[in-house]
Amino acid sequence: MAAVVLQRTTELHFQHTEKQTISLHLNIYFIVDVFSATMLFLRHS
Repeated sequence: MAAVVLQRTTELHFQHTEKQTISLHLNIYFIVDVFSATMLFLRHS
């Protein structure tokens, strides 16, 4: 019984961690996009 509960908890934990990792990557891409756009804008003005 305990093993099943432990396995389920671990699965849920990893799913949660994966979602956090994905959103973190998206945030990083967003920051990089904004940064490069700002750099291009500053270079052209």
